[in-house]
Amino acid sequence: MSSATKVAKELGKDTGRKVSAETVCRTLRKAGLGAIEKPKKPLLSAKNIRKRFLVYGSQGLDNR
Repeated sequence: MSSATKVAKELGKDTGRKVSAETVCRTLRKAGLGAIEKPKKPLLSAKNIRKRFLVYGSQGLDNR
């Protein structure tokens, strides 16, 4: 599932009881399943930008 709201809706369907998204969030956080940060990725270097541009440009010429 991608969100606490969707999990709450599914639990409501499965159990027949009303479950709020806040309850789902709180319970998941207590279990250690809170939100995670995306890992930082390095920016492209000037060398890699040129390399990418050359590959992209040569592909465009081949498709004429």
